Amino acid sequence: MSTYYRIQDIARDASELLDPASWVSAVWYDATVMCGDCPDASGVTWENGEEVPCPACGGRGAYNLSERPRRGVSACRSVGELAAYFEAHAGQLDEDSVVVELEGELADDDDFDGDAVLVFPARVVSVLPAAGFAEFAELLDEVA
Repeated sequence: MSTYYRIQDIARDASELLDPASWVSAVWYDATVMCGDCPDASGVTWENGEEVPCPACGGRGAYNLSERPRRGVSACRSVGELAAYFEAHAGQLDEDSVVVELEGELADDDDFDGDAVLVFPARVVSVLPAAGFAEFAELLDEVA
């Protein structure tokens, strides 16, 4: 079992992360990508010699990553990786953010952007206000 870190809103009870029903990761930003399941992202595939809408993208040739959630809780392997991830993807921390330290196992799925990992949490180690988390704040300053 390894240790992982994530940022979340203080209103979300960290113990919910231990419930397998909550182990679903989806993007929280607009992330439309070309469909890799239909030839040349054309929106069609061939079935019995006939063109049919691609079942993966519904014939659109693209889809938003939020349409394909993945199994696991998004986290980072270290506080430094979390600081870099947050700076690159989310911007400023607010007073309602907490850093959650988890113990768990890596999920089989990959995170959407490859900058984080998906995990199956087994234990919440700590929950600390992000703004008051000295090591995290220091790392954010180094990344900025």
